[in-house]
Amino acid sequence: MRFYYGLPAALIGAAIVIVQPQVAAAFNTAEVEQIAKEITVLIPETLAGQAKGNGSGSILAREGNTYSVLTANHVVCADKPNEDLDPEGCQRPYELKVVTHDGKEYSIDNSTVKKLPGVDLAVFKFTSDKNYRVATLGNYDLTGEQFIFASGWPDPKLTGERKRERYFSVGKVIPKDMEPFLKIFPPDMGYDLLYTSITYGGMSGGPVLDTEGRVIGVHGQNEGKAVYEESSGKKIRVNIGFSVAIPISTFLNRTTPAGIMDGWLVETSPAKPMTPDQIGDLYVGLFYDLNTEKTTALSLANKGNMMWRAGWVEQAELAYNTALEINPKLEQAYYGKALVLTYWKRFPEALAAYEEVLKIDPSSNARQLRDKLKEYLDGTASQSQPPAATPATPLPESSAPATTPLPAQPPQPQPVPPPQQQPPAQQPLW
Repeated sequence: MRFYYGLPAALIGAAIVIVQPQVAAAFNTAEVEQIAKEITVLIPETLAGQAKGNGSGSILAREGNTYSVLTANHVVCADKPNEDLDPEGCQRPYELKVVTHDGKEYSIDNSTVKKLPGVDLAVFKFTSDKNYRVATLGNYDLTGEQFIFASGWPDPKLTGERKRERYFSVGKVIPKDMEPFLKIFPPDMGYDLLYTSITYGGMSGGPVLDTEGRVIGVHGQNEGKAVYEESSGKKIRVNIGFSVAIPISTFLNRTTPAGIMDGWLVETSPAKPMTPDQIGDLYVGLFYDLNTEKTTALSLANKGNMMWRAGWVEQAELAYNTALEINPKLEQAYYGKALVLTYWKRFPEALAAYEEVLKIDPSSNARQLRDKLKEYLDGTASQSQPPAATPATPLPESSAPATTPLPAQPPQPQPVPPPQQQPPAQQPLW
């Protein structure tokens, strides 16, 4: 059960592009996925006729036969996103095209590419007489732990798939009170939305959607590293950490300075929540790759990351520890373990795990997170517990002291549990 989707030959009617608040209707996961499919575009890159990679984007507006697409700046420009807004400054050594959900390919006029100041965002236009759906934007304050979805076109080399297919995954917003301990990306990129959806290279610029199918962010990056595995003779991507996106409010606040005057359909009402039972098979899909006979250190580290992102921190720690028994020098397993222990508020153990990472790789991002955690602990040395969260962003259940009994976990064959046929009966830690 992999949630990848190809390019069917179906067209959807165009949406009316206006700006007004709407009363949100109830959606289910299948409806959100359908919206994501229709608005998500592939942005392939070619140089001298050779494919060089790809990014993603979302159809944002329509005026006549001209469509606007929102994406990440680094997908369409080779320069830094915070350089001066100058069309000549956007270096594009490759040819850009856009592919819609029905498989139609359109050329992009480079003169239409506009960078947004100070963030990793850009908008471009393409022309088509077809009717394509445009996105509805959700401009409201997100809450920690609310379910969200990511949609985009991963590079097949990073997913192990034989062909490029769109990927759709569920995750949750990281609570604001935990962000300082986990955030590593520079603030000038605009990556202020941390979330747990599994994402891959090639999904940059793709939409992050809420439970009503509204675009609430633009995916930017995720933490990960390709590591050589001797047993397979291949480099295996280990996705440790989180995904980051730029909130849609950041885009809306910068459209006028960027000279982007198109009308957007914007709604300001908060999304209606979904439970794991309502998410259904897509939530269970988080555990899909855990049901495997592979027991290499790298595969176990990836399993730990999937469990970690799904909220099963006890099982994630077990996977990382098992990986380290196989390969005591696997820095990614120590890194993932440190993140788990940080979220679990087992801070001394988290610091010890970060130190192990830095012994192996002194240039690791672990240094930033270790220093942030040490600074926090130094400033609260007289307190036995971290400060309580504000009412707007309550601490997740996992923030209880380590002596607090953990919620029931799914069945646990060694070293990590197989996926359940139904969503877990009890909530994970977030």
